[in-house]
Amino acid sequence: MNRGFVFDREACVGCEACVIACSIANEGESFVPWRQVYTFNPFRLPGLPVFFYSLACNHCQEAPCIPACPARAYSRDPVTGAVILNRDACIGCRYCTWACPYDAPQFNETAGTMEKCTFCTERLQRGEEPACVAGCPVDALSFIAFEPETAVQAAGFPEKNTVPLLQMKTAPVPPVPDISYRYSPDDEEKQVLTRDRAEKISLKREWSLLSFTLLVPLMTGILARNLIHPHTVFFLIFAGIGLLATGLSLLHLGKPARALKAMRNVRHSWLSREIIGFSLFFASSLLFFLWPGKPFLGLVALVTGVLTLWVMDQVYRFAENRWLFLVHSSSTMLTGLLWISIAWMQAYAILFILFLKIGLYLIRKMSLYRYGKIRYLTFLVIRLTALASSAFYLITGPAFLPLLFTILLAGEIVDRIEFYLEQEIPGMFVSFGKYYEKSENKAG
Repeated sequence: MNRGFVFDREACVGCEACVIACSIANEGESFVPWRQVYTFNPFRLPGLPVFFYSLACNHCQEAPCIPACPARAYSRDPVTGAVILNRDACIGCRYCTWACPYDAPQFNETAGTMEKCTFCTERLQRGEEPACVAGCPVDALSFIAFEPETAVQAAGFPEKNTVPLLQMKTAPVPPVPDISYRYSPDDEEKQVLTRDRAEKISLKREWSLLSFTLLVPLMTGILARNLIHPHTVFFLIFAGIGLLATGLSLLHLGKPARALKAMRNVRHSWLSREIIGFSLFFASSLLFFLWPGKPFLGLVALVTGVLTLWVMDQVYRFAENRWLFLVHSSSTMLTGLLWISIAWMQAYAILFILFLKIGLYLIRKMSLYRYGKIRYLTFLVIRLTALASSAFYLITGPAFLPLLFTILLAGEIVDRIEFYLEQEIPGMFVSFGKYYEKSENKAG
């Protein structure tokens, strides 16, 4: 029998005494809130109910953070069943935040590592309740033994089969009153409610990853070109881009000095596989450049690069995408194959990939339009112009390679920017946003 949190939503008044109790109990260890109180409809918009969820780590039986972490910084305490984070092993990559649908791991900007609830294991060993439970003045939180459910059924709660050590005592959500006044769909407060703190992945924060995912496909094209036209300049360009890509990948880490620890979990973590794959690709390619006359070695390096691009796409598998196909038009593997086709001047392969990208792009835009998510029309025009003009150059006659490269590169940059703008990784605020939209539709 497992012990875990029981939360009574009807009793919770949103006073955040549990948050304060947690912070006091972990003074000297905690620098960011481990427990948070989520408010549904914080602006008290008319026509919608108001309720609260007090949540910390649910210490799931099928905790997604454990296999996702590339540094194997997460483990399970054999006595309490708590999911424990070893901050000395954490590299601050934040990948666990993508994996966790409950927003439990919190990034400490000062320390450069993640933090999370520990179940107050030391208090449990002394026979005491967790601090948040003891500090709740209305008994909305308790800590008891129970059999965990495969999913928590509660209003606005993420429906994930992580088997959390959490039970919800929740009354039905209050019905929406019949009132005449409604906020317009474009109301600014609604946008704040549905989008504020919802984005686990953002262009502003992930610019180094964006650059990294643009450079690695380009490296495969340069390597492919050197296979048929060996030249010293290709080695210099490749090495320079490779070093730049390596530096950019380190910028994403809270603890860059611990970067080698990211290779510890290749068995389970896609991020570990990406790092190892890129390292093997870069090293084998440099060996090929420095040891000319061995085309087989170059082919091995190129295959390693293509496999790495596929792994890079898998890193984003936690995102809930709203396009019809799993392949994005800016997929690193698809882009890498395009650069390889250009390097080998295979016109039919280039045209096939270009038209495939156009099709995927248009289908995705139509799919996003259905959900009211289509934005950045300027990007749409630039992207389609780049793809169409590139195809036109190839169809009508010999293409000027520098011009073709420039046009395509501009289009790929735009499409990859949109990739990060359109990503939606599940979390409590994303889940609340979806529930809000459903509630608003019923209210309307």
